[in-house]
Amino acid sequence: MSTPTTPSPDFPSWFPSALVKELRQGLRTLSFILLLSLFPAALALFFLFSFIPDPTGSGTLVSSGVCNSIFWTFLIFAVAGAIPFRALFSIREELESRNSELLLLTRQTSGRIIMGKWASFMAQALLIMFICLPFAFIRYYYGQINLVQDLTAISFIYLACGILTAFCLWASALPLLLRLATMGALFLICSTSLSLFSSGLEINLFKDGFGMGLLRTAVILTDVFLVIRTLLILAQRWFAPIAENTFAPLRKALLPVYISTIVFMLFILDSPSVVKSLVTVHLIFLWFYSIFLIVIELTTPSTLLPIHVQQTNEKQTGWFQRLFFLPGMPGGFFFSILTAFLIGISGYLFHLMEHSTSSGNGIQSILFMICLTIFGWYAVVMPALVLKPAWKRLKNNTLLVYILFWSISSFFLVLLISMEGYLPLLPGSTFFALLSKEEIATFDTSGFFIFFALLEVMAAFLMMGLSNGEWFATLKKSLNSRQGGEKQEDGAEQP
Repeated sequence: MSTPTTPSPDFPSWFPSALVKELRQGLRTLSFILLLSLFPAALALFFLFSFIPDPTGSGTLVSSGVCNSIFWTFLIFAVAGAIPFRALFSIREELESRNSELLLLTRQTSGRIIMGKWASFMAQALLIMFICLPFAFIRYYYGQINLVQDLTAISFIYLACGILTAFCLWASALPLLLRLATMGALFLICSTSLSLFSSGLEINLFKDGFGMGLLRTAVILTDVFLVIRTLLILAQRWFAPIAENTFAPLRKALLPVYISTIVFMLFILDSPSVVKSLVTVHLIFLWFYSIFLIVIELTTPSTLLPIHVQQTNEKQTGWFQRLFFLPGMPGGFFFSILTAFLIGISGYLFHLMEHSTSSGNGIQSILFMICLTIFGWYAVVMPALVLKPAWKRLKNNTLLVYILFWSISSFFLVLLISMEGYLPLLPGSTFFALLSKEEIATFDTSGFFIFFALLEVMAAFLMMGLSNGEWFATLKKSLNSRQGGEKQEDGAEQP
């Protein structure tokens, strides 16, 4: 007679091993235990007082409005504040204790390690939200509670937790000054979100119909997925070996979203204003995201290895891969040109979407957008090219020095703008000078700006070529060795 088997209290065998490791460690930490016990106990106490009559007057000891504010305060600071704050120290602990090398020896890829950490924190946040659900339902006894509104708000808080957790995982290995700035940003985001909820912010994605609601939801989820994937790949670089190309998947994630947005804009030039406003917000997000991605790619020290070139040789679009997706400054430089090209096209379509083609000279608008795109691209790229010779000394501080460089440069830009002048080759000077023109159609000084645009393009290419000779030598050597190997194979096949 067989004895019945007792269920195992451990995680299922189909769970990823990296996730199991992080869950075992995270659920036993003192910070999570306190978060899971003290805050719900405080909520229970406040909600209990909300049902006890006040002996000194009418009403209860704690009003329903106070309980409602306390509920959202706990949920925002616990899910969108405390969980990302705990993630801010996770990777640094692994790197300082040298556990990252042991993890890689277990045949766990860097992507699985980071994904396990992020999924563990998101599971802990989900557990906290489930514990808060009874208090959310108790609030309905007070009346004037919108169920759809609350579920939408809780979903947004959880999405914000996913973005902030991924960001903190990447920022956990950055210099101390940037980590302190991240802590301040976390507190600012939580405080701003709490003030919005306290002011009665209405979140209704389907207020303009079911179709617009689905479109808004799709756009929001696409942008959130793009940001989280980007931040997780950036965090993956702290663990990835030098032979792993983490630049290609990061850059490839942007292109489909940009191309689909441009194609979609071609069909909505004469659409209602509601659709245009949604596309405008999405487009502004893409512009800021593209600038952030270009800055990160140009300030991340990396080395091109022959194995990176060999990986591109195995694909049909090898020339495209070698031009835009290889590690190193030139790869990021050419990718920034491709991204600037997409920004220029989307910007021109945005101009057509907001103004009819009959309102101005189309040629002048195109020239204006080309010059504006080149000036903006130069303003972002040139400071990184100047810092390229100091990569070995700066290491992970390159991004911080880039920000300091731009801060000092902004001081001179303010002086030039106040004097209504501009200085070519100074990053950002010609960009703001051209942006200050009131009408695109009256682009009467186009000849001067086109000359300055060509001058800045030549200066950027010259600076890139002078500071990246080793990169081009490695690429040429790898391509020559490949051609030599193919010739040897052809000679061996001949009788």
